[in-house]
Amino acid sequence: MSQTNASASARRYLSRPAQVRRPAKPASAAPEQPARAGRPSIQADADHNSQHAHHPQQNPGFSLTKTQDTNLHKRLKANTKAWHSRLDSTPGLRQLIHPGLTLTLYVAALQGLLEAHRAAEHQLQQLANSHLGVCPDELPAYRPRVPALLSDLSRLASKTDPTRTTAPISAPPAIRSAPEPAQSQQSPTASALASAHSVVQAQARYLGMRYVLEGATQGGKMISARVTAQLPQLLTEQACAYWTLLDAASADWTALARSLARPAEDDKELAAITAGAVQAYQCFLDIFSSPLAPSSLGSKQLTGISRDT
Repeated sequence: MSQTNASASARRYLSRPAQVRRPAKPASAAPEQPARAGRPSIQADADHNSQHAHHPQQNPGFSLTKTQDTNLHKRLKANTKAWHSRLDSTPGLRQLIHPGLTLTLYVAALQGLLEAHRAAEHQLQQLANSHLGVCPDELPAYRPRVPALLSDLSRLASKTDPTRTTAPISAPPAIRSAPEPAQSQQSPTASALASAHSVVQAQARYLGMRYVLEGATQGGKMISARVTAQLPQLLTEQACAYWTLLDAASADWTALARSLARPAEDDKELAAITAGAVQAYQCFLDIFSSPLAPSSLGSKQLTGISRDT
């Protein structure tokens, strides 16, 4: 080879890029295996692990106790279902949707509602007066039904049987504020804790009573339509104040349902709210399940409800 050719070959060799050689594998390394068909991808493995995280029985490191529905509204409804059914089945209330409803029967039913609301609203006001803040800020103030019932009964008094002797309809009883608590010998800390507990219990019972009273608004529109269809004189006499108020108060039920759409703080809160609801139901059952309850069995029984509380 001539010197010129040798120099050209050397230049071509030096101008080629250097080849990077991969390091040799250690002798102990296992040979690389080809990917197997059907092997999950990394994302599939992550999803699989996520699925296990949602199933405690498949993941021993995860603990979740799930019993019944934790929604306070649903649990309260379940706890008071029997009371609701019992009240709805009383003849004095069922006659409001009966085809044979007469003005006399209707007035008797209003008198029963008046007495029941007097008792329930009196107890509700006592709870509201017992502590500041018993009615939650997000809940509108209660709209008393007693004045509307008194107005309707007053307008219908001249339309019922003139031979029937009735006691005059009295005004609602005065609601007295709760008495001042006696001076406690407890330490300031213990007294504050006891007071806080008392406020929580009073608020829970208050919500329970409102649950029953506001719940009546949900069927009010249907009952009102049936009643006025059978007794059109209620419209001409403008004796529908009670039903008009229930219709307006349906917004208060919506606010109450929102305030109950949460888990209970604990079993004690649920028990106290349930007790308040039962307390309200009992006010109505005391009237409509008594021997002198409004019913369709005769005029003598229909007029037997005491008008003084």
